[in-house]
Amino acid sequence: MRKTAVLSTAAALLIAAASCTVKSEPQYATYMTAVSEEPCDGAVSYLVTDDSVKVYPANFFQTISTLRNNQRVFASFTIPSGKITDPVEVEFSSIGVLEKDTIFTTQDMATMKNDRMTVTSAWHSGGIYGAGRFLTMTFKYMGSGYSGHTMHLVDDISADNPDQQGYWHLHVRHDTNNDPELNTYSGILTYPLDDKYTAPGIKGLIIEFSPLTPSADSTVVVNY
Repeated sequence: MRKTAVLSTAAALLIAAASCTVKSEPQYATYMTAVSEEPCDGAVSYLVTDDSVKVYPANFFQTISTLRNNQRVFASFTIPSGKITDPVEVEFSSIGVLEKDTIFTTQDMATMKNDRMTVTSAWHSGGIYGAGRFLTMTFKYMGSGYSGHTMHLVDDISADNPDQQGYWHLHVRHDTNNDPELNTYSGILTYPLDDKYTAPGIKGLIIEFSPLTPSADSTVVVNY
């Protein structure tokens, strides 16, 4: 899906403000996937962290009722029991929705702009407790805010994938739309992974991009 606005400088858009209550418990923050038990289009039953812990909410029920199955969030919370278990009950302080995109497919990569950007981190999550499998990617780019940027994660269907080592290659294509490179911005996008990207024998993904610093690494490896 084409992104027409300047990408967010925040990790997520908070849809619930942090609590004003001062608490002594340790605060945690992590990425999660909302999961609805059967029927899968029903209310969210629990969430699954990106390190595969099942989370049951003890509050924020109204906010969680607005989430849908396999919706990706970034959340901060405390653990009333004081123990990190699996499953675990948490009290949320904030919940933010991540922007979810789809992997674009083409056999004509030459028609796509390849302006500079840097993938700062990327990871795989899900495939457990009913959570879908996702690739999540954080990145930096230069801009001024005058013109909207577009960002695609691209699967070149003319390429031989997976490679001999078992990795599927994807490419980031960034179009600044001639926005002047005055400031550094950061963003995050998350992508559902179709079965072909996670089929038996595939070890992970290799993401290729044109880095902000030409001499810097231009690939990121995501192992499953």
